[in-house]
Amino acid sequence: MLPMSILRLALLPFGVAVSQPVPPAVATGTSFSASHLQEILDRDDYIEFAQELPHATGLKPEQESYFKGILAYRQGRFEEAVKPLIAAVNANDTSLTPNQVENGLEVLGRTAAMTYQYGASAQMYDDAEKIFGKAMGDTAKQIRERRHVGAVLQHVPPQTVRIAGDFSLKRTGKEYPIRIGGTTFSAELDTGATFSLLSESTAKSWGVAALEGTVTLHGYGSGAFEAHPAVIPVLWVGKAELHDVVVLVTADHNLYISEIGQQTHALLGYPVTSALGHLTFSRDGTLTVSAQSPASGRDNGAAMWVGDSSLLIGVNTMPVLDGGKIVGSTGARLFVLDTGSGSTYLTDHYRAEHTNVFFGPPPEMARLAGAGGVHEIPAYVAHQLPLWFGSTVVLCNGQHILRQPQGGEAEHFFGVIGQDLLRRFSSYVIDFRTMTFSVTP
Repeated sequence: MLPMSILRLALLPFGVAVSQPVPPAVATGTSFSASHLQEILDRDDYIEFAQELPHATGLKPEQESYFKGILAYRQGRFEEAVKPLIAAVNANDTSLTPNQVENGLEVLGRTAAMTYQYGASAQMYDDAEKIFGKAMGDTAKQIRERRHVGAVLQHVPPQTVRIAGDFSLKRTGKEYPIRIGGTTFSAELDTGATFSLLSESTAKSWGVAALEGTVTLHGYGSGAFEAHPAVIPVLWVGKAELHDVVVLVTADHNLYISEIGQQTHALLGYPVTSALGHLTFSRDGTLTVSAQSPASGRDNGAAMWVGDSSLLIGVNTMPVLDGGKIVGSTGARLFVLDTGSGSTYLTDHYRAEHTNVFFGPPPEMARLAGAGGVHEIPAYVAHQLPLWFGSTVVLCNGQHILRQPQGGEAEHFFGVIGQDLLRRFSSYVIDFRTMTFSVTP
C-alpha cells in the first residue's frame, strides 16, 4: 500500500426515514450500561466492546439494535449490520444520542459502499447531512467527500466475482499478474486499501477510460488530490473473474513519493482482494487463492476487524510469566494490518503503556511515507520488543515507536503491521470469508 496515504473512505439497497433525534433522558442504570459501551467504542477498542456487549443490561431496544449493528460492521458482517442499524436510527422516541444517530447513518453509508451499493451510500450520507448539518463540525467535510464518491459511482453495477478453482500467482517485485481483455498486466494487491488506484499512464496502457466526475483523496505532505472514477468491465486475477471493478485514476505524480523514488502504477485494494476470499501469502512471493475456506483456519486464526478505513487484527503485547519463564501472552491490542506497507511501527498509544521502557528524548525521527510526501515524527527504536500473533512471537528490532500522534486512522490504534514483520512468517493467511488472520512460523 501507499502507507497511510489514501483517503480510505469506507466502502444494500435500502432507504431510511430518519426523525430528528431526541436527546436521551437522564439516566438510571440503563444509561450507565449504554454510556459504558459507548465509552469503549469512543476509544476504538472493538475487542473489549465485543466482550462487554453480551453482558450489558438495561439497554433500550434501539440502543441494543445500535450496538449490535455497530459490532456486526466492525466484525465485517456487513449485511447483518443493516437491519439493526436501520431499526435504531428509525426509532421515533429514541434513547440514542445525536452522535450515535449520526454515526449509525455513517456506518450504513460505509456498509453500502463496502457492498458496492454506491447510490445507497450517497443517500445515507445525504441523510446525515440533512439532519445534522452544521452540528457535524469537522466531520462535515468528510461526510460530503464520502457522499460524493457514492454519487459519482451511483450508476455503476455492483461488483461480482466468480472463482473457478484454487490457483497460485507468483509476485514480481511488488506486483502480481492480472488480465484485461486477454492482455496480461501487473498490479500490487493491498488488502487494506479502501480503493483501487491507477496512475493516468497505467490507465491509458490498460485501456481504462475515466468516467465523468472527480473525487478527493488525501495523503501526507501535499494533502488532497483529485482522482477520476473508472470501471474495468472484466478483470481476471488467476481463476477469479471479477466484473464491474471500480478504480480511481489519478495523475502519476500523485502516486509518486519523491523522497524514496517510489512510483505506484496500479494498486488493487479491498474491493478486489476481499472478493478473492481466502488468500495465502508465502515468503517466496507466491499468492494462493482458495475457492473455499478451510474449516481449520477458523479455529487457528485471530479475528480481523474493520476500522473506518483499514483492516485490523488483535496482537498480544504483554508476556505471561511463570517462574521467570514466558508461558504465554496477553494484552490484546488492535493494530492496522497493512500488507502494502513495507514497515511496521508502533504508535504513541503503545508507548503510553510502556513508558517504563520508552522514556526521555526520542533518539530518531520516523519517516512515514505516503502519497503527497513524507511525514516525520520523533520516535524510539525497538530492541527485542515482542509481539504475539496467536501463539507465534515476533521480536521487533529497529522498528519505530512514535512519541507523538501521527494523524490518520492508525493513530486510533497501537501500530501498523507491515511487510518487515509479515515476511518473518513462512506464510500468512487473510480470510475475508471468516474474517480471520493466521500465520505459519
